[in-house]
Amino acid sequence: VLYTGNGTSASDTQAISGVGFSPDWVWIKNRTDAAFHILNDRVRGAGKNLFSNSTAEENTGGSTGDLFTSFDSDGFTVNYEYGGGTNNSTNQNSKAYVAWNWLAGGSAVSNSDGSVTSSVSANTKAKFSIVNFQGTGSVITVGHGLSSTPDFIILKSRDISSSQWGTYHSSLGATKSTYLNSTNAPAT
Repeated sequence: VLYTGNGTSASDTQAISGVGFSPDWVWIKNRTDAAFHILNDRVRGAGKNLFSNSTAEENTGGSTGDLFTSFDSDGFTVNYEYGGGTNNSTNQNSKAYVAWNWLAGGSAVSNSDGSVTSSVSANTKAKFSIVNFQGTGSVITVGHGLSSTPDFIILKSRDISSSQWGTYHSSLGATKSTYLNSTNAPAT
C-alpha cells in the first residue's frame, strides 16, 4: 500500500487500511527522503522495530520506538515519532510511504521441530513464515512451520548491534550467503 503521512507531533497516529487482511509482517519505507527501512512483525509484537538497511539491534523505545503501534484488521497503525535524519518517521506530515505487507499465520505458536524451541507464525499455502528463536552460540536447527525446506531465509540477531542481515537462497547453495544490508557478493 501507498500512503502519505499526516503527523506533526509525537501523539499523531494514522491507521493505514486497504491491505485486504491483517498483516503479520509489515515493511515500511519513506519514499520522499533518504530514510531507514522499518520492519515490524506480529511474532515480536508491534513497536519492536528492525531496520533492514542497518546492523542495529531491535529498537523498542526512544526516538524510534513508537513508529509502529498496531496490526489492524485491514492494515496497521503508525505514529509520528520523528527520529531525525535517518528514519524520518512512519507518519511524517506530507511524506510519501510504501508498506509491503505479508500474511503469515497470525499469532505465534510454539514449535519444537528443531534443536531449539521457536515461536512461529506460518502460512503453509503461501510457503511463508516468521520465526523467533534464541541462539545458543553453537550450531542449532530451528523449526519453521512449513511443510518443505525454505528456498529463501533472512536472519537477523535482535540484540547484537553489529549483526548483519544474513540471507540464504537455495540457488546459491547451502555454503554461500549474502547480507541484505550490504552490496557484497555471496560469500562462503
